[in-house]
Amino acid sequence: MVTLIIPGPKQPQDFNSFLYPLIQEMKILQDGILCYDGNKKEYFTLRAHILAWTGDLPVLSKILYLTGHNSYSGCRFCNLRGTLNEMNRHVYYPLQQNIDPIRLPIRTHDEMLTSINQIEHLKGDCRETYIRNCG
Repeated sequence: MVTLIIPGPKQPQDFNSFLYPLIQEMKILQDGILCYDGNKKEYFTLRAHILAWTGDLPVLSKILYLTGHNSYSGCRFCNLRGTLNEMNRHVYYPLQQNIDPIRLPIRTHDEMLTSINQIEHLKGDCRETYIRNCG
């Protein structure tokens, strides 16, 4: 099964409200439902699982709750830090002489869990600043 979400000109306030029905059905299908195979004339258990989410960077950032490619930690895989261009107010990633592209500082699962835990406990401007800094 392939599900497609094509955003319009305005983003929904609560993106999860659109994914919720799909996730609920997938949870049921994960455990399996009884189906009938008309060709074989027998019943079987149909199961389905989410294998992957895919999309462009803005969509994946929204699904994964990341701040996106225009934040200080815009890469969901590594810990490279972006630099703010004051003129156009965009974060970019300048080439740095001392970083080997083969040995990028990779984000670990534990780092992600620590960041999520920290975000859940912060409030207001402190929370927004932390999110902007950690991605």
